[in-house]
Amino acid sequence: ADCVSNTRACVNQGRNADALALYFGEDPARCPFEQVVTTLHNFVKLFTRSHEENCKQLDLEKKKAQKEAEPEKAKGESENEKDELSHPIKELDISLQSQPQTASAK
Repeated sequence: ADCVSNTRACVNQGRNADALALYFGEDPARCPFEQVVTTLHNFVKLFTRSHEENCKQLDLEKKKAQKEAEPEKAKGESENEKDELSHPIKELDISLQSQPQTASAK
């Protein structure tokens, strides 16, 4: 009974191996299962490495974009500070101009 169940398990594994080879476009008669598994393993390793490199590249691009945005943001803030500084000067000019007028009116 054990021998029969082991034989059935081996036959099913063989069918699964053949189905896997066919799925990847290989002829099971020409391509041994070990080669299919090795090819699949190499593909997974390369895919994982490529994914990691893509993630690193994306992170670098995000950091670069943030660095480029910081000077623009700082430039915008410095222009706002200049505007804020120029307003009191304008107000001072207006107040100086208005004082002599009121003094001459007296």
